[in-house]
Amino acid sequence: MKLIDQASPQARPGFENFIGSIKSKLESLDIETVVADISCMQKDFSNAVDLFEEQDVDAIITLHLTYSPSLESAPVLAKTKIPLIVLDTTQSFDFGPDKGPGDVLFNHAIHGVQDFCNILRRNKKGFFIEAGYWEKTDVLDRVKSRILQSKMVKSFYAIRTGLLDEPLNGMGDFQAGHELLKKSFGFNIVKADGRIIKELMPEISEEDIRSEIELDRTRFSFDNIDKTLYKETIRASLSLRKWVADNSLDSFSMNVFKLCEQGIYSVPFLEASKQLAAGTGYAGEGDILTASLTHAIMKAYPETTFTEMFCPDWKNNSIFISHIGEGNYNLVTGKPEIISKKYALIDFRDVIVAVGLLKPGNACLVNIAPGPDGTFGMIAIKGEMLEIKDKDNLNATIHGWFKPENRIDEVLAEYSKLGGTHHKILVYGDILESIIGFGEIMGLKVNVF
Repeated sequence: MKLIDQASPQARPGFENFIGSIKSKLESLDIETVVADISCMQKDFSNAVDLFEEQDVDAIITLHLTYSPSLESAPVLAKTKIPLIVLDTTQSFDFGPDKGPGDVLFNHAIHGVQDFCNILRRNKKGFFIEAGYWEKTDVLDRVKSRILQSKMVKSFYAIRTGLLDEPLNGMGDFQAGHELLKKSFGFNIVKADGRIIKELMPEISEEDIRSEIELDRTRFSFDNIDKTLYKETIRASLSLRKWVADNSLDSFSMNVFKLCEQGIYSVPFLEASKQLAAGTGYAGEGDILTASLTHAIMKAYPETTFTEMFCPDWKNNSIFISHIGEGNYNLVTGKPEIISKKYALIDFRDVIVAVGLLKPGNACLVNIAPGPDGTFGMIAIKGEMLEIKDKDNLNATIHGWFKPENRIDEVLAEYSKLGGTHHKILVYGDILESIIGFGEIMGLKVNVF
């Protein structure tokens, strides 16, 4: 590229116009762009990466204008944590015998792409690549999908996640050592004793509580709940919210049994649901791995929630999914409710929770599973959330029935063969390809069924 600049300086406006066309097309797809100067030498590429890191972009799209030797670019781009998307395209749609030698200059970038990708691979740098003519194919739509996947990857790596108390004793499937999570994904883990929630309560004013109750009246329907229990739930919830905010957490998990030992009047299940609805990752029982995956997927696909498979409906080939008191209430049919109920696992204590039936629609269940020798795998199950028209007697949680595309006996067996944990994520939409790309760019084996 540097040689071309020197030998044919008149070519540069043609390259710049091409960049402008790609930029305009991307912006027509609602993609906000930051454009670096044309990069020729290693210092140019370093400056470009510095710019992108300062701007906190979700992905770097590389556009090869002509042949560019890979050792000027690939080692620099291999070091950044920002996901890479290689756009393999050219200025001309056709390149037949009617073209002249001058046209080669603007259309021979593909072997530069090949040189570049080879060195990225040898540097063990994952990347996406999409090839096609930018104006007449769907290549830029595919790039947009890759940007969403990159957004998830970027959100998962180096996530700031919080853990209140230790994970639940004896529950081992989701547990991966904190040092392994830091090494594998760069997790920043903030640990605290559950008593921090009680210690923060004096900072919650009566006006704070009144304001939250007024907001709840717009978000939920609720009648005939214990006013004292509800008020103390709000107090504990706002304390939990303050801890999340004070520590700038992207995700968190808590051990509610330990919280109860701290003498907290009401377990803040309700706040866990509110945090999920606001885009903060959450999973129960101290599972910061699934909590963090929830946040990462939510960054691209907000219609996401933490859940568990509870009961198989063998007859109707579906699975009842739920959790005790937490879920993204934005995903329920109609207006969610707040109820009080007995929580049998903690001395039959009354708790306040948000409840509702999860809406129907295409969806996936997604799981990240610790494996042998410090490895991780990802599992995605494609299916749909069913519309329920009959009487629903299981209306004390955020819940629904997931129907996989395949038979549930095969799905359940395969899921456990692959080591899938009992915590998982429900994501709405036709997002299977995005989940696959998300897992693959992180170097995970993704199993789909």
